[in-house]
Amino acid sequence: MGAAEWVVEARGGEEEVMDEDRDARNIVNFPDPPKQPDLLIGPFEEYRVVVDGRVIPLLTGFREGDKIWLVADHRFCCGPFSTEEDARQAARLAAQCMAVTQGYPHLGAETKSKPFAPIGMQVGDQS
Repeated sequence: MGAAEWVVEARGGEEEVMDEDRDARNIVNFPDPPKQPDLLIGPFEEYRVVVDGRVIPLLTGFREGDKIWLVADHRFCCGPFSTEEDARQAARLAAQCMAVTQGYPHLGAETKSKPFAPIGMQVGDQS
């Protein structure tokens, strides 16, 4: 038996011989694993959004020329707003929505103890 051959299995007195050169083509060459993404990316230029004196978590913004963009959760972009007043109104709406989804009755609420709006008062005649 040559150097490039070896005995794999003997059956009934006959030997099955494997040829190293011929069987090397049956090897699967798996691709290299993908490169790990960078741990830290950035820096980013963004601004925190303040509504009614409160910094709103997960709401950021940036300027692009004279336009203003708002970004929620670093994923959802809203804009462009051509005036700062339009951007303020959109930021206030987004902040109110975020507060309510977190269980607060409104943006200005200090606690979640009363998650629903206060009970309305009766106006007018109830006859």
